[in-house]
Amino acid sequence: MLDTNVNGWYGANLHYLPPTLRVALLEEIEYKKTTLSRIAGALERNPITKVCLKRYLTKQLITRPVTIPKDEWEIAIQLPFENFVKASQKEVWRESKRKV
Repeated sequence: MLDTNVNGWYGANLHYLPPTLRVALLEEIEYKKTTLSRIAGALERNPITKVCLKRYLTKQLITRPVTIPKDEWEIAIQLPFENFVKASQKEVWRESKRKV
């Protein structure tokens, strides 16, 4: 979650990137050494995350969002939570890498 508003939030869904790119991104922004607000800024400015930035509306929630502690991000970015509807996982990741 990068920012909140009255209707929901703006966030970076890193599962639009292949796992190796997710790891490289977190290393590039040095997430372990910085605050959450600086991480949010780095993700918003990074061209790699352009395909990952999404606006989420609270009224469209099906399940409650979960906060993942920063010390568990390396594990979380590897978990297979992708459930793409309009394209396969490989198609989404290929398109994401093409846009970088």
